[in-house]
Amino acid sequence: MDDEKKALLFLGRAIVICKTAPKLLPLLLYAEMVKTILAITIIFIGSGSAAWADYADMSLREQGLASMKIESCVSCHENPGLKMAVMRSDGLLHDLYVDSLRFQTSIHYRREKNKCLDCHKEGYDIIPHRAAKSLVCFDCHEDFKAKFLEIQKEAGQSVHFGSTEVRFGCGTCHSPHYMKKAVEMTLAEKNSMCIDCHTDRFNRSNLTLNSRHSWHILAPLHLENTACIACHTKPESDVLGVAFKHKILKKEEATRECDDCHTPDGKMLQYLTDIGEKPKTDMSAEQVFKSFYISGATNIRWLDWAGTGLIALSIIGAFGHGLMRILAHKKK
Repeated sequence: MDDEKKALLFLGRAIVICKTAPKLLPLLLYAEMVKTILAITIIFIGSGSAAWADYADMSLREQGLASMKIESCVSCHENPGLKMAVMRSDGLLHDLYVDSLRFQTSIHYRREKNKCLDCHKEGYDIIPHRAAKSLVCFDCHEDFKAKFLEIQKEAGQSVHFGSTEVRFGCGTCHSPHYMKKAVEMTLAEKNSMCIDCHTDRFNRSNLTLNSRHSWHILAPLHLENTACIACHTKPESDVLGVAFKHKILKKEEATRECDDCHTPDGKMLQYLTDIGEKPKTDMSAEQVFKSFYISGATNIRWLDWAGTGLIALSIIGAFGHGLMRILAHKKK
């Protein structure tokens, strides 16, 4: 092996070692190590050396990392510096950072897809992973294909799919690393799929969420307690399951009328998992609906009786007061 390749081999190993160095070495020694690695990198990139290209094609086997255990992956992919790191041909910034604790709560992890190579099948023993291939939804979920195709049809009519800047797919909003059933997701997790884009790169107005929804007199209350899709989609009777929730409407077509939600026959029965935090999953849809209090849409029996009783007592009190005054006047 020539000197250049040896130097680059050292660089590859040093980068891996460097991931754990802050825990093992004094701060000054760690700083010197980082400076040395950067210096070697600059020398070889600047020289245009063919050895740099050779390094890109060196397998993990050559670097002594052939085992491809999960530790080999997280040594890089648990580095927060990889958040929103790569712009790909789909026009999106891809997050190469994986939060291992959050990953362990995902349905894939719990269904024993908990090793990197369970899904990342080909090309991942080469660094960088330029030609790598991962499994896609249908590779595992063939039994859900009809449901997925219905979702795909609805999503294809979404305002997102008319974009000339971004090419959308399932993974654009639903990260395979953090996938959960809707009833298991917190409200923050649901809304992050929208807010992560629409408060930064795709916030054309540069206004806050509250400012953009200022037409609503109770905007903060609704934004804090309701998923974005509850207003930005509409139920469709001829659509299978919850596929209609993937057809994101233009802002002009989103729900703006109070009685769309705040009436007994409004649309909120279709959005039970999108109000507040996750409801109890052992209840029927109607039971869950009745367990919420949505002004004008649901009721609380004891509160209704108390309100009716209060009104009745007020009427009786007013009538009794008037009657007593009349009787008192006659005595005079």
